[in-house]
Amino acid sequence: MLVFTGGPQPAAVPVEELAAQGIRVSEPTTHDADTAFPLTLTAHPDEGGGLVLTVAHDPARLRDADALLADVVGLLRQLPGRGDQYTTARAFLAELREPVTRDSDTGPLLRELRAGAGESGAVVCLVPAPGVLSARYERLALNYAGPEPLALLEQGEWSAEAQLAALAPLLGPERRLVLGGFSGGGAAAYELAQLVARTGGRPPLVVLAAAATPDADLARTLAAAAARAG
Repeated sequence: MLVFTGGPQPAAVPVEELAAQGIRVSEPTTHDADTAFPLTLTAHPDEGGGLVLTVAHDPARLRDADALLADVVGLLRQLPGRGDQYTTARAFLAELREPVTRDSDTGPLLRELRAGAGESGAVVCLVPAPGVLSARYERLALNYAGPEPLALLEQGEWSAEAQLAALAPLLGPERRLVLGGFSGGGAAAYELAQLVARTGGRPPLVVLAAAATPDADLARTLAAAAARAG
């Protein structure tokens, strides 16, 4: 006898919150079509002319269903403000790929996700990766159990020098920097680490994880690295 049981259920879909933005979301269901990709997104018009998006993922390859759902919700939240009824899917995706550029007048370069608890010899800074929504880093901060302050560098075409200057108030003269994030942000993290070393600071530890890594796993790894660094 073969028995098939469902895996862990993702968090509840924020139906009412999305409905307030004109987005209707159905509850997740199982999908009976095999796919060669870990995640597929299909779009088609419904009978009323609305856009219907269907996301299917392979739980064997993307185990963190909660993270997947949060990323999809974050993407849906961007839809109403990034186009109108004449915006094509190609134009929307092209806009998402464009780097965000800011100057000092349009917003902070660094966002503190979690204040430190007591004295700590390290600061953990998350380096954003292209395509990873800020909600993912916010969830990671909720899973972080160490005493270190946790900050996020904002997406944008910032130089490593500007990033280090933004981190200076958190670092102080004694604290060591721990840089972390998901694959895709490694080049920026290593560039920042090399700059710290060149300017006479203690070389930062760099912790990177695959995009499919559960948030709690990366949070534990970062906390362990920060404990060693401090």
